[in-house]
Amino acid sequence: MHRDLYWHSNKSVYDISKEFFNKNNISFKAHDMNGYPYIYSINDLNDIRGKAGWIYTVDCSQPITPASEISVSDRSVVQWIYTENKQS
Repeated sequence: MHRDLYWHSNKSVYDISKEFFNKNNISFKAHDMNGYPYIYSINDLNDIRGKAGWIYTVDCSQPITPASEISVSDRSVVQWIYTENKQS
């Protein structure tokens, strides 16, 4: 998701992601994890404990901070990536 003029600096990466998904009719699911919202499903690709899951990057870096705690005030790009562990 590239920055657009509608990103308000007081919004979080999580807020912007929810708005983007809703605007583009992309289904997603979230639940609280350690008191923070965690997106565990996007377009029916779900987390599978130890085998697959969603990570996000902000300006090409993978933060350890929850998406709801990162402001988009000086950010350019948010990317959600589905990863899979293909070990047998």
